[in-house]
Amino acid sequence: MAYFLFFGSALLAVPSMALPIEESDKDMLYCNFPVESRNLQSYLNPKLQPELYDGKAWVTAMIFQVASLKLQTPLGKIPLGGGSELFKLTTNVVWNQTGDKGYLLMNLDFPSSAQGWVQKMGCSATQPGVQCGASTAELDKSGSAHLTSYDQVTFDVDFQVTSEHEDSNFLQYLINRPYKALQDGPGGVVRMAHQEGKGAASNYQAYRIQLQSLVSSVFAKRWPSLKVEESVTAARCFWAKQLVFVDHDGEKI
Repeated sequence: MAYFLFFGSALLAVPSMALPIEESDKDMLYCNFPVESRNLQSYLNPKLQPELYDGKAWVTAMIFQVASLKLQTPLGKIPLGGGSELFKLTTNVVWNQTGDKGYLLMNLDFPSSAQGWVQKMGCSATQPGVQCGASTAELDKSGSAHLTSYDQVTFDVDFQVTSEHEDSNFLQYLINRPYKALQDGPGGVVRMAHQEGKGAASNYQAYRIQLQSLVSSVFAKRWPSLKVEESVTAARCFWAKQLVFVDHDGEKI
């Protein structure tokens, strides 16, 4: 597995060898926070605008496990490993010119290990504008999530997964977005990468959670200009069983 992780990251670090990757994620904790759209717009490239839900822009913090990665080649699929717990920050956006909807990848933290540092280097080489880091993300479905980060941010959640399904419209807003957006800062190059397969029904097994406590400073420290209220009362969190999709290389817009 270590060989495949290293080999896959090396491939991904070479733009001319960018190939689609089938990603299977599982055991995902989403915590979503409303944010003023004008604050978010000031961070976005003018080609993009916040996508609203219920009249609000949202930012998302996630801890999840990558079950498997498979590089799709003309000779078949090459396993790249899996099993790592990752942490990422995203927000939903719209490309003004076409109306295409996607999510903007803001942060992606890999495990604090040798394999994680290789993955971090691959991320930095292939995901322009994303803050790629190395942290320790711990997630237990029985009711706890914890992040030990490279920049001393806090993300500690105590929760209970319920049997109540999350609202289907909210899930569609958060999950069923056919593009990943990458931007080199508000004035830099914007890329849109197609992601296929997100509309599959199996990707929408998600349940509401009851929050016992939430202590978070990830947006306050990493994206202070957004002025996100990271509190139990502001958060809308849910647990999702899986997400399977194919990630393609991004194109400049």
